[in-house]
Formats: sequence, C-alpha cells, structure tokens
Amino acid sequence: MKNRSLIAYKYIILLLGLAYAIGFYMKWDYMEACAKATCILVFALFYFKHSKRKHILFGGALAFFSITEVLKIYFKFDYIKFSVYTNITAILGYTMLISYIFSHLEVYKLIKKFWLHTLFLSIISIYIIYNLNSIIFNGQQISKFSIHYISETVYNVCILTLMSLSFLNFLYHDNKRSFLLFIISVFFCLAEIIQVPFLFLADQSALRFAYTLFYVAGYYFVYLYITTRYNKQFKVLH
Repeated sequence: MKNRSLIAYKYIILLLGLAYAIGFYMKWDYMEACAKATCILVFALFYFKHSKRKHILFGGALAFFSITEVLKIYFKFDYIKFSVYTNITAILGYTMLISYIFSHLEVYKLIKKFWLHTLFLSIISIYIIYNLNSIIFNGQQISKFSIHYISETVYNVCILTLMSLSFLNFLYHDNKRSFLLFIISVFFCLAEIIQVPFLFLADQSALRFAYTLFYVAGYYFVYLYITTRYNKQFKVLH
C-alpha cells in the first residue's frame, strides 16, 4: 500500500512538473502558477507523509512557497501589486529553510573549522547582492527605505544566505542528504538570479528554458531529499 502511495505521488508530481514547464515556456501564466503551486503543496504533503524524520520548518517552507504562487494568481499577475506580497511569503519560506539548516548545525564548531570559507562566502554574497540591486533598480526613482526596495533586498539576501549556508552544511556533515540540500539550493538560486536578464532582453526563450530547467531540477532533488533515508554513519565534526 505504501509503495502504491509513493508511485501515485511520483506520477502526480511528474505531471504537475510537466504542466508547469509547458505553462512557463509557453507563457501561459495561469497554467504555470496553478501547476507550480499545486506541485509544491503536493511536495509538502508528500514530505509529511513519507519522510522518515519530519521537521516543521522544512514542510513550512514548502507551504510558503506554494502560497507565493497562489498570490500571483490572486493578484492576476500584476507585478506591481503582487511583488511585495510574494517577496514576503518567499522570504518566510527561505527563512524557514535557513532555520531548518541551522537546526542541524553547531555554529561555533562550524565557524571554528571553516572560518575562511564563511568569510569568503560572506564577501561574495554581499558583492552579488549589491550588484543585483544595482541592476534591478537601475534608473528607477525608488527610495531605499521603501517596502519594495527592502523586500527585494531581503529576498536576495535570503537566497544567497541559503546557498552559502547549505554549502557549509555539506562541509559540516559530509553526507548524501546535506549534498542534496546544497544542490537544491544551487538550482533555486540560479533560477532566481537568471530572472534578472528578463528585465532587459526581448527574446527570452533561452532564459525561460533555463529557468524552467533549474526549477524542475531543483524540485527533482527535493523529491530525492525527501525519499533518501538518513545515513546512521554520517560524519559530523567533533
């Protein structure tokens, strides 16, 4: 019975992922958003039903990512209206994911062992965030204290913090699940960053394909992460 349930979830996720990819590439906004929101919600249900060790922060992150897509539908894809709200829900989702990783780390031991890596990643992240904001808000008369600017900046901070922290988490644990979590973060970060050229290019076909590929790949690894059992022999720093 359990195997049948796993197979059913697998095919539902596969069909929704295919619908999302087609909707995004063909610019069918409602199909894309509905498929993505439903797919992420199915992932959340799948996680709480089949994961060997459930954590409210990981499941909550998936739930907030689903809400982000629902808000796009609610505001009828009007970027000016939904951008701040979707940024906030996505920030909450990424914050829960970051907190989830932190819950598996001993920060003092991590920094002590990988202080140079931590410093390097922090500098690179700050540099990328500064340049991202310069590109996104180039020529726009917008206050740095406005909710739109702050939410966009915090959103970018969360994305890069997640990728950096997941890499340090992989160095710390050095096991399959931490590696999968790092790969997930890389694909999501690439998918977010690749949206920036959308602001400047008329022909977006290649970018839309790459964005779709990164997101589908990211959620494929989420599936692997959920279904991969904890290795009792995993290495942790002492």
